[in-house]
Amino acid sequence: SLLCFAQTKEQALSAVLKANASYSTVISPFKQVKTLKGLKKDDVREGTLYFSSKTSQLNMQYSKPAGNQLLINGDKLVVINGGTRTVYNAKTNQMMKTLKGTLLCCVAGKVEEAATLNKATIEYKDSDKYYVFVLTVDKPVLGGLSKVELSYSKKDGSLCLMKLTDKNSVTVYETPTKEFNKPLDEGIFNN
Repeated sequence: SLLCFAQTKEQALSAVLKANASYSTVISPFKQVKTLKGLKKDDVREGTLYFSSKTSQLNMQYSKPAGNQLLINGDKLVVINGGTRTVYNAKTNQMMKTLKGTLLCCVAGKVEEAATLNKATIEYKDSDKYYVFVLTVDKPVLGGLSKVELSYSKKDGSLCLMKLTDKNSVTVYETPTKEFNKPLDEGIFNN
């Protein structure tokens, strides 16, 4: 596979982008661990991520806690948390626009686009199994991200770990296994 030969940051960025361009859909179980400053216990959640690259839609359906959801559909960002449904307009809400774009870009392997959105610099670190990119935001907006760490598989270029850091918390998403180019259920992105 071509992915193993990337040596420079540019080659790694290109390899990840190229690999992800061949995936029309991604289905992946995920684990989310959120560490809040001042709290002793981490908030651990699990679920399944559904992504369509053609339509730039994302649905993170939680099984723990069941019923929770994060859905990106067009300019809508829908968050269902503990039975409460909140709809954000990513056109008018700058923070949600950045979050929406960041999540979509990261899952799609568009690291440079995610960096541009966040006005961040990209540092590249190589590891045995992963291409690791650290996006450091120069001037974080209020409540926004200060750092985004991304680990992409050297086997298939897919996102395996995403670590989002803001002023008050660190949230880590792990997506160890994936199915690519499988048809998604009708209505998976309905909101």
